[in-house]
Amino acid sequence: MRYLALSDSVTPCPYLPDREFIAENFIAPSLRPDEMDTLLRSGYRHFGSYFFRPVCGGCSRCVPLRVIAGNHTNSRSERRLMNINRELVVTAGAPAPNKRAYQLYRMHQQRFEVKSPATYERFCRSFFAPTSGNTQISVYLNGLLISVLHLDVTGTSVSAVYCYYDTRFEKRSLGTFSVLKGLHFAGKLKVEHFYLGYIVSGNRHMEYKMRFRPNEFLSSAGWIFYKAADGTTDHTEEYERGFPGDEYRKRGAFPDILSHR
Repeated sequence: MRYLALSDSVTPCPYLPDREFIAENFIAPSLRPDEMDTLLRSGYRHFGSYFFRPVCGGCSRCVPLRVIAGNHTNSRSERRLMNINRELVVTAGAPAPNKRAYQLYRMHQQRFEVKSPATYERFCRSFFAPTSGNTQISVYLNGLLISVLHLDVTGTSVSAVYCYYDTRFEKRSLGTFSVLKGLHFAGKLKVEHFYLGYIVSGNRHMEYKMRFRPNEFLSSAGWIFYKAADGTTDHTEEYERGFPGDEYRKRGAFPDILSHR
């Protein structure tokens, strides 16, 4: 595997106000599926060939979350959502950049009041790079693309990379619907885990991820169970302590981590 190691990046936190986001990061143009799976298990995320993991020191509120895909069954609210959106057409296949998808992405950025929206070229690099297992779930209403979910498919897991949608259809809860379709896709592939990225306590835009159950989070002791299918919780104290990125880097920084899987 070829890669480019980078110095830690320090940027304004995209999740919480008045904080810095410090990331251990690198660029890897190509990874084998097993390498991608190892990085996901270790708390890494990526956009295109850019990979990162939070190492913010005094803050540990970016907590990696994953669903036990084989044990998920639709809740009553999820069944209701599927019924509301029963006329939508959903496809899964190779990623295909286009201006309509970029328009949806721009809508998504406006929700978060992004001051410097990504160019079309950067958008393509972030989501349509030919990475191993790159898959796109597309949602259509009367032939119009209204939601896109990008996935990594490793053969043993599926990871939700990013979702953006037409914000004019608020009542359809397209973000939740699309991720639920991704989870169903993972179930059909019979993989064990469906990664949801980070859940951040105090960020209302991330709270929806906890609806997908049963789930686990990455703690100092590794991946441990959190919410059961019925919503009951375990290991609450460990969850509130968050994800110790600095500690994980000391245990196995990139690329050494790939030699110990």
